[in-house]
Amino acid sequence: MTHQEVLYLGKTALVYSLKSKSQKMHFYVKKYIGKQGVVLGEAKNGMLQIKFKTHTRNIPAGCVEIVGTSE
Repeated sequence: MTHQEVLYLGKTALVYSLKSKSQKMHFYVKKYIGKQGVVLGEAKNGMLQIKFKTHTRNIPAGCVEIVGTSE
């Protein structure tokens, strides 16, 4: 289990930014801003795998904020 998974696994995350911690802009994240999902783990590319209501998407950790735990 990676450090990122320890911090985010099973928690509810809110997508709030296009810009990640490395200052890179991720424009495909635009349609997810303001949406919440449950973090399933870390994807192979180092991003967080987040389960939204209808689908799963990889989002950079710098673009999300933890808002609670899932039940």
